[in-house]
Amino acid sequence: MNLKKSVVATLLISGILNSLQAQNITNLDDTTSETTSLSTNPSSQLKNFVARFYQTVLEREPDSGGLDYWSSKLQSKELSGADIAYAFVNSEEFKNKNLDDVDFLEILYNTFFGRASDVAGMNFWLNKLESNEMDREEVLKGFIYSDEFSNICKEYGIEQVDKVNDFVRRFYEKALGRSADLNGMLYWSKELKEQRKSATEIAYNFIESEEFKNKNLNDEEYIKVLYKTFFDREAEEDEVGFNYWLGELEKGKTRKEVLDSFINSKEFNRICQEFGIKAF
Repeated sequence: MNLKKSVVATLLISGILNSLQAQNITNLDDTTSETTSLSTNPSSQLKNFVARFYQTVLEREPDSGGLDYWSSKLQSKELSGADIAYAFVNSEEFKNKNLDDVDFLEILYNTFFGRASDVAGMNFWLNKLESNEMDREEVLKGFIYSDEFSNICKEYGIEQVDKVNDFVRRFYEKALGRSADLNGMLYWSKELKEQRKSATEIAYNFIESEEFKNKNLNDEEYIKVLYKTFFDREAEEDEVGFNYWLGELEKGKTRKEVLDSFINSKEFNRICQEFGIKAF
């Protein structure tokens, strides 16, 4: 399925449409001094949850527009606690702080564990980063999907994760090699949730998008992306299989034919099942 068939889809995938994530998080002019103490009022609890991210991640008080926007997305169940976390930590405002690894980790501890770092834990994560065993995005995932953050979400009456949103986020990260833009993620998630598109159709939309094609990947790079996206593993772990698919391309198979095999594989069907999504 070609992205050009949908004007909205094309805008979302190509990144032409600016994310509301940036519009709301980085608005420094619209500030408010709303209280952030816990309340039994569900709406207030949601705002308190969002306010924590302004205070611990961006280290400022929330602007009223941003606070209302993110709270409304939680209220409507469009976003989960994890989605809010990704939006704030991946925001330009946060990245522009240019934090070193220690300060970055300290903010993660305060935000997702609700406490200061401990020496052993800080050293563990620092070693992962300094050895390049993990990058910051991978470390962030460790904090977002932790039991500690799950407990914080429960305290505010919020779902820690939305599996469909996480499924869509995979394509941005593994296929396009970037963080998901909020509008794009919400668009594709809604298409899945309302059963207008299947998982395989979403997959084709990403791999056949102009953004992906503009990467101009060679055959080896292309196969490596397919392994990560549809097998959830590195191609280097399967030398025989990797060489087989390279050989198929060299023999004249088209990339579309190879893509079909990956999308229709048992491995990708298993991934879909893990996220509670039908592949077809």
